[in-house]
Amino acid sequence: MGDVTTRTATARTRLSKEERRSQLLDLGVRLLSTRSLDELSIDLLAEEAGISRGLLYHYFGNKHDFHEAVV
Repeated sequence: MGDVTTRTATARTRLSKEERRSQLLDLGVRLLSTRSLDELSIDLLAEEAGISRGLLYHYFGNKHDFHEAVV
């Protein structure tokens, strides 16, 4: 019998706008502890948060607005 790899999906949770925005800011601050602001990409943040890039833009408009909110 071969080796079987099982993928587990990340559970997504529906949060209020305030809760999601707070979650994203907290995650941004946490990621800044190990990366520079230039390395804090929208793709990385979305992946870590388990959301789409579009949802991040929904909350912050653009990358600069997100960086400004985090800092």
